[in-house]
Order: sequence, then structure tokens, then C-alpha cells
Amino acid sequence: MIGTFTDCLSERERIVAEACSKLASDLRLIDPLSYANFFHLSQSPGVYEDICRLVLANFPSGRMQFSCSGDALLPWSGNPVVAIDLEFSDDSLHVFFRLVLNGDKTAVELHHIAFHAGDTPEEPRPQENNLRLANALAAARRAA
Repeated sequence: MIGTFTDCLSERERIVAEACSKLASDLRLIDPLSYANFFHLSQSPGVYEDICRLVLANFPSGRMQFSCSGDALLPWSGNPVVAIDLEFSDDSLHVFFRLVLNGDKTAVELHHIAFHAGDTPEEPRPQENNLRLANALAAARRAA
């Protein structure tokens, strides 16, 4: 059972990361030091507006939101690591996750996901839910 859960979680993180690949590229244009100032010192308020603007540009439906939290690690050597907390919601699901930018690599840490069953309670079907997630993210990217 654990293998199935782990596989399903990994697949969902992959789906979200793929949907956010363009957003991740855009977020890399913000200086990591600005992220550190914003997340750790509550300075650089323009970073909040920049993140929100980029999220909205990539997900024009407004279903993806910056959760106003994250982290930035600026090591003496190596790549800076920036983690940005995001939230995606539509009529059928709700997702909280962290988008992690490490050099040119992007990862997603899924914190919580809820699928709304509707009026008929059914047994969860992981593969169908994964498809619902992928379709909802794709629709949110296309929306104008």
C-alpha cells in the first residue's frame, strides 16, 4: 500500500511541476536576494507584487494564488534555493504545494490535496484523480 501511495504522490507532484514549468522559469527572473529579503526580513515588498503578477500571467483564470510564504537559502557556494508556497483551487479540487527552484531544476512538494467527490460518495480512484488534476491545471493555464 505504501508503494502505491508514494507512486501516486510522486505522479501528482510531477503533474503540478510540469504545469508550473513556465511559471518557474519566470520566477527565476527575480533575484534570489530579493526573495530572501522578502521571506526572512519582510523587506522588498515589490517581490510580492512580482510573484502575484507572474502567477496571474501564467494562470490567467485566477485559480492559482501565491500563499504569501516561502523560503530562500543563499549558500556561500552552490545554487540559491528558492521555495514559493502556492495554492490551486477549482470546483473539483484544492491543492497546497511548494514550488522549489534550485538552479535550473524545479521540484514540487505537495502539502495537501483534496478532491471533491460531488453529490455521490465514491471510492477514491487515484488515476482518475490524477487526470482531474492535470486537466484542471491545463484549463487554468488556457483560461483568459
